[in-house]
Amino acid sequence: MRVFMFLMILTILLFLVAKIDAFIYKSDFITELLKILSLDPGTNKWMVFVLLFIGFIYTIVAGIKGKLQKNGMKS
Repeated sequence: MRVFMFLMILTILLFLVAKIDAFIYKSDFITELLKILSLDPGTNKWMVFVLLFIGFIYTIVAGIKGKLQKNGMKS
């Protein structure tokens, strides 16, 4: 459930920011979405993607740990 919520919030925020950028810059939604997702040399976007990946891995580990503890409590 944690992984689903993480991905859902990430997707909603990504689309919201792309929609706002498209409105502000009077551009196409897909163009702005691709600009957000692209890794351009010299930018620090890689740090954001690394932190998102670490957060994703953490939610997977926390979900598995929670399931193991829940199943251990029943036995």
